[in-house]
Amino acid sequence: GLIGSQGYVSSIAGANVMGMVELDMIAYNPAGAYNDYARIYGDSASSAWKSALASAIATYTSLTVSVMGEMDASDHASFEAAGYDSALLIEYNASSNPYYHRPTDSVDTAGYIDVLYATQMTTGVVALMADEAGTYAPEPTTTALMVSALVALGARVHGRRRVNVTVLRFPGS
Repeated sequence: GLIGSQGYVSSIAGANVMGMVELDMIAYNPAGAYNDYARIYGDSASSAWKSALASAIATYTSLTVSVMGEMDASDHASFEAAGYDSALLIEYNASSNPYYHRPTDSVDTAGYIDVLYATQMTTGVVALMADEAGTYAPEPTTTALMVSALVALGARVHGRRRVNVTVLRFPGS
């Protein structure tokens, strides 16, 4: 648990990290089970970052977001432990996902991946990143179309559903 994220955080020590968003388990959305809900976790020190993410999701998607408390069992926790603002965006039904950490946790499992739901989740994060970069995200429909193409491509190329996004601020930016 968390060895990779701890190693990554150690490798960027001293970098000006604006924040980290982990998209983990963002595509399992069984029919009839809270289809329009998402959850955000992070410690209290990351409250502003979690609120900004929730606001971007509310503005650019049709998802209902619940901002939750701490959860130290995912990669964002390594960033929080190092003092970086961090948030975990995760599907509402994560705890009931029958495929998680099993061989069937794959884009090849029929009916498993809800691409539209994953697109909504990713759209909110892309809007947050655009806002944090000081640019404006395109209107919501265009953003959703762009993100849906990226999600589909990512699923084909990587065959996985976890993405860690770290925003680094470079000198002069």
